[in-house]
Amino acid sequence: MDQVPAPAMGQHLPASLAAFRHLRTANVVLLAGGATVIGAGFAAGDPWTHVWPGAGLWTFAVLEQINYFHIQLSHDNRADITRLLRTRRLPRPHLARDLERLSSSKAPEPAPSHVGDARAPSETARKSS
Repeated sequence: MDQVPAPAMGQHLPASLAAFRHLRTANVVLLAGGATVIGAGFAAGDPWTHVWPGAGLWTFAVLEQINYFHIQLSHDNRADITRLLRTRRLPRPHLARDLERLSSSKAPEPAPSHVGDARAPSETARKSS
């Protein structure tokens, strides 16, 4: 799998992580469209059985957007709950941190083409003469 450097942590991030940057933006657009449809349903006076289920699912989708890209809302194990009680604040999600590292990292420099010496062949020939 292709790797993208993460110089801050010394670890490598998967190259496919860049797709999440685009999906984060697309998700906001889709959530706005969903809000428009739900608002139109309420304004048109549709029966509550047609509008409320969609409004509930939309609410969960907004909470998931926040949970993945902004603030970690879910704490499903003892370590998460202990950290929450210790720090008394909601942490940033790992995906948000990885996306930040991805945007702050620069492209890796190409490796030299020769194994033994990083200089061009003409420099090596001049030095040996």
